[in-house]
Amino acid sequence: MLLACTWWLTQVAGERPTQRRVADFAATDPMMTSQVIRALEARGLVRRVADPQDSRALQLTVTGGGARLAREAVKVVEAADAEFFIAAGKGESMLQFLRSLAG
Repeated sequence: MLLACTWWLTQVAGERPTQRRVADFAATDPMMTSQVIRALEARGLVRRVADPQDSRALQLTVTGGGARLAREAVKVVEAADAEFFIAAGKGESMLQFLRSLAG
């Protein structure tokens, strides 16, 4: 998920996000995000570089391999979502289903 969020922020939104921005965007714990980003960097999927405007921050870029993996992950998640929500039906039955999820 963090790889896909980083990819989306860089490729779709046109940002050079920091780890903090990715954590906020993904609604994840900043420390956990840092650990996962380090693991993604070790696998060659993400690069971390010093932020020229904030020496404490690291900007993230997604490598070519990371971008391919992120795009594939998004397709898999979208297919799973479609399969899950098809059971809810359409129109009013979908609205009822979504309301039941909201509690």
